[in-house]
Amino acid sequence: MGRPTESKHREALYQRFSSEILRESDNPVSLEAAANRVLGHAEVAQDPELAAMLRSCLDSRRSELRARQAEQESPRPSHAISAWDHVKPQTARGTPTREQLLSAFQRMRQDFDERLLHFELEAARTALERIAGLQQRYPDVVSQAALERARVDLARTEQRFQSLQAEVDELAKTAIEAARGGDHARAALALKRLSSIHAARPRLLPEPRFQKIREQIAASGEALEHREAAKALIARERAVAAEIRKLSEMVHTFHTAVRSLPHDDPRYREAEAEYHQAVRQVRSHDAEWLADLMLELDDLLEDLHDPTGRAGDQVARFLASVRTALTRMRQEISAIGGEQATQAQRH
Repeated sequence: MGRPTESKHREALYQRFSSEILRESDNPVSLEAAANRVLGHAEVAQDPELAAMLRSCLDSRRSELRARQAEQESPRPSHAISAWDHVKPQTARGTPTREQLLSAFQRMRQDFDERLLHFELEAARTALERIAGLQQRYPDVVSQAALERARVDLARTEQRFQSLQAEVDELAKTAIEAARGGDHARAALALKRLSSIHAARPRLLPEPRFQKIREQIAASGEALEHREAAKALIARERAVAAEIRKLSEMVHTFHTAVRSLPHDDPRYREAEAEYHQAVRQVRSHDAEWLADLMLELDDLLEDLHDPTGRAGDQVARFLASVRTALTRMRQEISAIGGEQATQAQRH
């Protein structure tokens, strides 16, 4: 079996610790002892979300114990209940009771944990300052250890935030590089993970940054398409240029043979055979062939998406050079025919 997922592991720990809290906390003293032990556990200290869940459990247990204690301490009325029986005892003017202070601390701590859970770090720091102020004024109610635990939780959350940000950076880099290299499956996988982080933790990956990453991925994909289109265009031009150059060499080689070799020379016959093959190909490279080539190169240009127009100018120059080369070959073929006719008359 594989290792349980983080959420399942957290839930298992919560069930374990919450059961221990309920089992071991018969009174406020034992409850606080259980709270210190559970919240000080290594796995709880490393997981702010689990810590928040357990603090909520502890708060519920405290409320239960207070309600039970109040019920036990309330004397049964031996006379008719008057309106005065519902009046809460007053404390010295302006001085909160211990119960009120503990309740205030619990609310502050809950707010602090909620901020940590959603990576609202600035708000969490503000909440921590309020806790520190309360602890400074009432150290007998809010212990220094409780304040230190909050500081440690904040530091760990900040560290986790930085770690997750590094993960986001790495995922973005992976997706962009994969798109640039044409690895669409890898790019999609990284983008899916980024999308999940954005949905679950928008403060970690806010919308503007997520949008920028998506734009970079798209731009990388377009850059790849541009390179591939340019490569295809260049490859086609080179193939045509090589074909024209070979035909020109075959024609010119035979032209030289006509002028320098006797007709019964094997080299002449070999050059003549290649020449006739070249002539057939030159004749096939007519206006229709040239029009087809123009359409083919236009399609490749469209795939290139070149807003500068430089690629189009280069293709136009290339087509002009092809026309010129074909014209020169036809002229040389005509010249060869004339020279052969002259030689035949002499013989």
